[in-house]
Amino acid sequence: MKRSALPFVLGVYGTLLREWAYRFSYSSSDDSHVHLSESGNGIPQEERRLTAYVHFYNYDRAHSSLAYNPPISRLGRNNVLKRNS
Repeated sequence: MKRSALPFVLGVYGTLLREWAYRFSYSSSDDSHVHLSESGNGIPQEERRLTAYVHFYNYDRAHSSLAYNPPISRLGRNNVLKRNS
């Protein structure tokens, strides 16, 4: 990894810990790895939670460095990712 990317990666990692991982309680350190979804589709609960958080982070969460807009706001109006939000 390039040295210039390190502060960004550490920032994202810290945000994930504060806003995602620490939000949930676990009965043991192994607990987060054994949960299955309630719907029975076999997708671990933490994977579903992370997918939902990443969508929130990119489409809804205000970022102070972006004038309190989500990252998706930086894309052009006709971008396919922006249309699928």
